[in-house]
Amino acid sequence: GLVDRAVTPVGTIAPIRCPVCGRLSVATGFTDNLRESGRCHHCGSTNRNRQVAFAAARSAAERTGRSIKSLAAVRTLPHLVVYNTESQGALHDQLREMPGYVCSEYFGPEHASGDVVGGVMHQDLTALSFAHESTDYVLSSDVFEHVPDPYLAHAEVHRVLRPGGHHLFTVPFHQHAHLDDVRARLGDDG
Repeated sequence: GLVDRAVTPVGTIAPIRCPVCGRLSVATGFTDNLRESGRCHHCGSTNRNRQVAFAAARSAAERTGRSIKSLAAVRTLPHLVVYNTESQGALHDQLREMPGYVCSEYFGPEHASGDVVGGVMHQDLTALSFAHESTDYVLSSDVFEHVPDPYLAHAEVHRVLRPGGHHLFTVPFHQHAHLDDVRARLGDDG
């Protein structure tokens, strides 16, 4: 993890350099669910948010040859297009002022990708409205396990990524379960 100790006991405070906001901070409120706890005192990011931000910063550093250590620094890069599949949370808060930033939510099958619902863009990850090779980064944090056809959604993400672009994502991981666990299917009636 991104904390100074290999194992952080439940409820402790850990010093961090947050890869979301870029600030020296502390992570507090650890629970047994380490992915969703340990919130940054400054930006509220969880361990899961910080892992996505760390990967984005590292990728941007490799791409530009510059020292980039946080999502706050990524947002300063000109001509970079970042698509986030969420319109709220610590990652969104850090990127929302970025000129090339786009975010969305899924509002149901009655909407077409690209529609604006309540001021927020709707996107169906299995049928994105973005042009081919138009995006540098796609961020999705625990989203793909909710998509009825995640393989089609991954193909759509691949379609919209520019050469050298990255899909930075998290999904629940079960170490001993290597096959898909299908819990629901989309019926003909939607």
